[in-house]
Amino acid sequence: MRGIKMSRNNTGVKYNESCVRIFDILKLFSKGTVDFADVINLFAYENGELTQNANVLLNKYLNTLKIFGVDFVKYQNVYYVKKMPFTFDFSKDELNAISIIMSYMTLIPNGKTKVALEEFVENLEKRFDNTTRQRKFSLNKSLENKELYVYFTKYEKVISDAYQACAEQKRVELSYQRGTKTITLIVNPKEIKYERDRISFSVFNNLSRQIVDIPMGKIVSIKKLNSKCSDSSENCTTVVFKLKNTLAKRYRLRDWERLENKSDDGELTIVNSGEDFATLETRLLKYGENCVVVSPAELKTKIKETIKATLLNYKK
Repeated sequence: MRGIKMSRNNTGVKYNESCVRIFDILKLFSKGTVDFADVINLFAYENGELTQNANVLLNKYLNTLKIFGVDFVKYQNVYYVKKMPFTFDFSKDELNAISIIMSYMTLIPNGKTKVALEEFVENLEKRFDNTTRQRKFSLNKSLENKELYVYFTKYEKVISDAYQACAEQKRVELSYQRGTKTITLIVNPKEIKYERDRISFSVFNNLSRQIVDIPMGKIVSIKKLNSKCSDSSENCTTVVFKLKNTLAKRYRLRDWERLENKSDDGELTIVNSGEDFATLETRLLKYGENCVVVSPAELKTKIKETIKATLLNYKK
């Protein structure tokens, strides 16, 4: 009986050791490229001497990994991982988004945020499948993000100043172009927004109690003030609107919105707080007859004027 019990224990120990070794190899392969010496050293004793038949054992483990979907090649004592069971297949648009993040990283100062972003991108790239790697190479050659790169270069100082203002959370005196006029406001910096073809500085206007998104290309100057931003002061003017019909059924709340009420016939009452009025107005106009603005009065009036001006184009 004791002999059988010992046999089971020995088998259990071997299984455990094998599982740990598999995970150790996977951990190395997750880097994308790994030296043969690092892998074979997993089969070494504590004194660094390789176990008997180490190469044979390694081949058995590597064959096991291949069975479970790990695809790799070995070239000049280096393993190159082509595919992992947990790799990502990113589209061109998704790779463009990653490129934007990488461009953004060149502008921000050294610190925790930059380190976190670099680690995030590095971890993503480690998990690119072979198709994604080829797609990324093609995108780099075609320079699909040329416009955004030019944008970053052209407005590098303004973007850097905006980022610093957000990081330090101090009020700023912001001057920007609106048509032929230069507008100057005292605002609280919120965030930098990245869109397809532009970058905006999102700020809280203390006078209008609104969030305003100002394109970087329109900003004349950003001057930091000594006073700190106060969260309690930022009670944004909220917009209340109703949605109905099929739009109400498929509408998804934004992060800055909440559902105030849902009627028996499915009509939704939405409270929006913190979205740029100009952006929100454009979005609500797209909803047409399925959307009704309840408040504030100034936004209702502005939308009415926009609709009237549009209708005049058709009175011929």
